[in-house]
Amino acid sequence: MKKKPVKEPLYMEIAQLDQAVDAFATMMRARLHEKALLGWRGWNDSNKGPSSKVIRASLKYDAMPTNKAFDEIESIDIANKAMFLWYRKVMGV
Repeated sequence: MKKKPVKEPLYMEIAQLDQAVDAFATMMRARLHEKALLGWRGWNDSNKGPSSKVIRASLKYDAMPTNKAFDEIESIDIANKAMFLWYRKVMGV
């Protein structure tokens, strides 16, 4: 008879989720600051930056599977673009 794998308690999994989100958000913030210092502006205003349609197309393109390795920076850029779209929708921008 096979043993069932021991599952970690739910509270531990939730704590790990919190740690993962916090770490990822820290990386997102650092990347956003880096890009802002390089002059990338207008993420929160389609009149000053790219339209939501352009961001959405860029997000879809970046997230398409390819033969190349998916690196850390790409995943953070994708998350930041998703956040731009979410923010614009929630704030009505």
